[in-house]
Amino acid sequence: MTVTVHMHGNLRRFMPGGADRLEMTLAVGTTIGALLADLGAERDTWLVAVNGATVETGRVLEAGDLLDCFEPVAGGAEPRPSMTAHPRFKPSTRSDKKTRGDGMTVRFVINTLKPGVEPAAYEKWLREYDYRVAKTLPSIISYRTFRIEGPIHNAPAGAAWRYIERIEIRDVGQYQKDIASPVGQELIRQLYENYCDRSKTIFFATEPIED
Repeated sequence: MTVTVHMHGNLRRFMPGGADRLEMTLAVGTTIGALLADLGAERDTWLVAVNGATVETGRVLEAGDLLDCFEPVAGGAEPRPSMTAHPRFKPSTRSDKKTRGDGMTVRFVINTLKPGVEPAAYEKWLREYDYRVAKTLPSIISYRTFRIEGPIHNAPAGAAWRYIERIEIRDVGQYQKDIASPVGQELIRQLYENYCDRSKTIFFATEPIED
């Protein structure tokens, strides 16, 4: 059977040729743990997801699966301030909100691509990585990025905003834990090292006006 293995971050060093993504032919009944052991990556892999959902390494892989493997960032699970302070993840002033019934938080983040970054490359990363990781975080009800089309009326001179993130949060406390995790921080590292200009990011939190 054939599965696709995607090693994130430095885990790609365990892949043939240093590739980050490969299709691999495995014996039927192969578990994730067995595959990681064969690659020598078992001890360095912190979290795994199959088809966008986090799973245990004892899970048996099936034909057509997409296996994502993540490592701890900066040597462990402790958050790096420069990452957790990112506007996508700043805490709400109401940390008691947990569900829609208790006044959910919806956060908006407006991003600008770095010079030379092709929109197609960023949007491919959104679909193949960002959305998949967000689906594994229990605190997020929904998350979607929208492409801005046409002119932005009354925008400041020089503004080059291209994308708006809408993040609907179930539990603010859990949200902070999710983003302080190695998986959350790896996501932010990739976003700002490879695609978006952090200095031009605009962000704000909202709460619904009830009927």
